[in-house]
Amino acid sequence: MRNVFKPEIKALIVLHTAFLVGQVLFLAIICFMSQKPVITQTDSSYKTLQLAVALLTIACIAASFFLFRQRVNSIQSTGGSVAEKIERYRAATIIKFSLLEAPYMLGMIAYFLTGNMACLILAILIMVVFAAQRPTVPLLMYHLQVSRDDLFEEVKL
Repeated sequence: MRNVFKPEIKALIVLHTAFLVGQVLFLAIICFMSQKPVITQTDSSYKTLQLAVALLTIACIAASFFLFRQRVNSIQSTGGSVAEKIERYRAATIIKFSLLEAPYMLGMIAYFLTGNMACLILAILIMVVFAAQRPTVPLLMYHLQVSRDDLFEEVKL
C-alpha cells in the first residue's frame, strides 16, 4: 500500500505547475523575441502603459489575496465534507492563480512593447510570488481544517 494525493489535490498541484511552466516559457519567448521596442520613451502611451502595469499589479495582487482569504474563511466557517471543502478550495485557488497571472502577462507584454526593464523585473517578481503559492500539505491542512489522512488515499501496488 502506498499513500498518494487524492486526485482533486493532485490536479490542483498540476494546475499550479502548469501555470508556472507557462510563465517561464512565456518569459523565455518574450526575452528571445524582444529586439526593438515598439513603443519608445517619446510616445505618449509609454508612461500610460507603465502606470497601467503598476496599478494593475497592485490591484490584482491585493484582490487575489483578499478574495482567497475570504473564500478560505467561508470554507472554514461553513464546514462540509472533505470533498466539498476541496472543491471550494480549488475554485478559490484558481481565482487566486488567475488574478496573479493577469499582471504577469501585462508586465511581459509591456516589456515586449517598450523594452522597459522595470516591467520585466516586475513580471519576474510576480512570477516568484506565484511560485510561492504552491499548495502544500501543511497549507492545505490549515486552510481546509482537515487531517493529513483526508488529503491522501491508499493505493495498492
